[in-house]
Amino acid sequence: MQTTHKQIEPTDTRSSADEFVKVREILEAGLDQPGVPINILDIQHGLAKGAYQLWVGERSAMITMILDHDQGARTIQAFLAGGDMKELLGMAVDIEEWGREHGCTRAEVSSGREGWGQTLLKHGFEKLCTVFWKDLT
Repeated sequence: MQTTHKQIEPTDTRSSADEFVKVREILEAGLDQPGVPINILDIQHGLAKGAYQLWVGERSAMITMILDHDQGARTIQAFLAGGDMKELLGMAVDIEEWGREHGCTRAEVSSGREGWGQTLLKHGFEKLCTVFWKDLT
């Protein structure tokens, strides 16, 4: 079975808003983790500004952003995803291609779930680091 997914262009605000409503619960589940410093309103704001990209599948959704590094390198980073793992991995191919088209030479997945790490290692990713956090409030 071939999965269907698409990237919602930030300039297509009506379509973006409609698609976001459809996948909001999927994305909120990914935000409901200890230490996640952002909420769903931050995601909506980033999408509206064009800082984030929304990728939508039949049963999944992913949020990416492009990181510009001081030395000129660009990274496409997926930092929020939820839904069907197989479908998300299918999205990754198009996301990587989209990143290349936008000058990215690297792809990263920021994930707080160990299970995702094991799956990503099987698909050509390497473990970069482990992140620890502390609440300062």
